[in-house]
Amino acid sequence: MNGPPLPGIVGYGGRIRGPDSRGAAHDDGDTACGAGSTACAFTAVGLVSTWGEVVPRWIPVLRGRRVPTLAAVIPGALGAAALTLLWTWMAVTMSLGLRIDGRPQAAAAPVSFGDWKGLVAVAAYAPLLVWGPLLAAVTISYWRRRRRA
Repeated sequence: MNGPPLPGIVGYGGRIRGPDSRGAAHDDGDTACGAGSTACAFTAVGLVSTWGEVVPRWIPVLRGRRVPTLAAVIPGALGAAALTLLWTWMAVTMSLGLRIDGRPQAAAAPVSFGDWKGLVAVAAYAPLLVWGPLLAAVTISYWRRRRRA
C-alpha cells in the first residue's frame, strides 16, 4: 500500500511504500537521494582531475572541449554552502538533544549520545562536518588554477 507523495528533493515525488521483507518502511526518496548524493560526490572529483578541465573523449559531441570554469565553480560553491549549512545545523541540533526539525530527540534514537551505539553512529557521521568546507577549498583551488590558464 502506498502512502502520500513526498515533496522530495528537486521535485522528486516519491511515495512511502509499505513494509519490506524486514518490516522496515521503504522510501523511494531514499534511492533518489542516495543516487543524487553519489553523483554530486563523483562530480566533485572533476574539480581535482583532468576531466574537470577537458571533457573526456568517451563523451560524444563534447569530447575534447574545455569545460567552462563557471560550469564547475558555481555548482561547487553552491554545494559547499549547502553542505556546510546542513551539517552544521545537524551538529547543533543533535548537541542540543533535538531532531533536525527542532523537536526533542527520542531517547531510543539510533544516532544519539545516549549509549555506546549512538556514540559510534555520531562518530561515523562526524566527518560530514568537514565535507562542505573541503568542497569549498577544492572549488577555490579549481577556480584559481583555471583562472591562470
